[in-house]
Parts: sequence; C-alpha cells; structure tokens
Amino acid sequence: MISRDNWPDDRSSEWFPVLARRVSVATVQGHEWLPGFSEEIARYQEVQACADWDGDCIEAWAQRYDVEFTYLYVVKRPPVSRGGDCCVALRNALAHDPRFERVFENAGVVIYRHLPQPEPPDRSRRALP
Repeated sequence: MISRDNWPDDRSSEWFPVLARRVSVATVQGHEWLPGFSEEIARYQEVQACADWDGDCIEAWAQRYDVEFTYLYVVKRPPVSRGGDCCVALRNALAHDPRFERVFENAGVVIYRHLPQPEPPDRSRRALP
C-alpha cells in the first residue's frame, strides 16, 4: 500500500484490510499496542519512500523485511498532508517493470500483481557429459 501519507493519516492503509478482506503487509494501524510498534512505523515509512522510486525500491524493501506480497496498491491522489499526486514516479516505473502487472485502475488507485520471477539457474550443479 503506497500512499505517501503519514501513517496516522493514511486512510487507505487503515481501511484496506477491512474493506478488501486482505492482509496489508505495510499497515501500521492495529499495531499501536503490540510489541514492535516503532519497527512497524519505520517499515511503513521506508516503503512509503518508494513512491518516488521504482520496483527495485519495493523489491529491496520486501527483501529487507522478509515480506512476501502478491499485489501492490498505489494511490492516485494527493497525500493527506501534502499536495500533488503522490506516486507518479512509481506508477510510471511500474508500467515498464516486468515484475509488476497492472490488474486494476480507476481515478483513485492502480493495483499491480507482483509476478514471481524465475529463479536463476543453479550454477553449482553441472550437467554430466
């Protein structure tokens, strides 16, 4: 979920799990009274910074936090506390990234499917002659 909102203002992240009946790997709301709350905020802030970057940023975030995800929800609206469209750079980059397939778009959001990438060949095994 990329919106570039500050986590307390992020209405998309807050309501997404309930409305979509899906788990959001980057939503802070609901963790306020659980151990690791400050780590959840840091993880959220780091992925929101990807709004100005590309798929490599999203992949690096997922790898760093050992997060698996199947879809990426990218808003098309100004952040609550800032002006301008939040995620133009990211949406433009994902449009040309083979790891992400646009599956839905309307005036408020673009949803991408995260496509599994083939594993690189294992070079340690050699075929017998």
